Amino acid sequence: GESYLIVETGKTSPVIPQAAAFTFPSTLDLRVKMAADDWSSAAANTVICGRENGAGQRSWWFQANSAGYLQMVVSSDGTALVTIASTIPASLVDGATAWVRCVYNPDDGAGNRVTKFYTSADGQAWTQLGATVTTAGVLVPFNPTNAPLSIGGRAGASGLLGRIYEVWMLDGENGPTMAPVLPSLWSWTTSTPRMTLAGAPVVTLVNGSHPGSGLSYLGDATR
Repeated sequence: GESYLIVETGKTSPVIPQAAAFTFPSTLDLRVKMAADDWSSAAANTVICGRENGAGQRSWWFQANSAGYLQMVVSSDGTALVTIASTIPASLVDGATAWVRCVYNPDDGAGNRVTKFYTSADGQAWTQLGATVTTAGVLVPFNPTNAPLSIGGRAGASGLLGRIYEVWMLDGENGPTMAPVLPSLWSWTTSTPRMTLAGAPVVTLVNGSHPGSGLSYLGDATR
């Protein structure tokens, strides 16, 4: 069936290398289709996706904490971290496929940073998770010189264990994609061992014809 990334402890996650520069947009809309083994796992095993490569190279990452709350973690200087959490836990079922989402605006034009979290069963109809979190102070993520985008983990930490099917990183709320959606289209670092890609997608080719028809028939706009 559908392809997915198996997020495992101690294994390298897929990345977009620093050579493919990622400029943080005015608003980042993150949407991830995944199945977590345990939504209330230990704090060290919570990262879903982000951009970080140790102290001095930290930018941001999206995670769930040990109580099941969704969180956006941001650094404005590459080292110090600010954590923004949903106001209620996601209450998702362990092992079941679901969508989680974070919309982060570092500057709403009035001197605030605004964060909204959502969940969904299908990636189309979204239910906001608790209240919108509006915090005084602009907080634009640091732009590191040596930190790739990664899914399923970050430098020095494993990700939220389970399966990741799709990762949408959108330039603006409901905006265009800025990175590949499918984990199989991401790159890998040279570090090993690596996380595993699994699944068996099926391509069905359908060939149809209309006996005796010509180009005028096939080119008709209504058909």
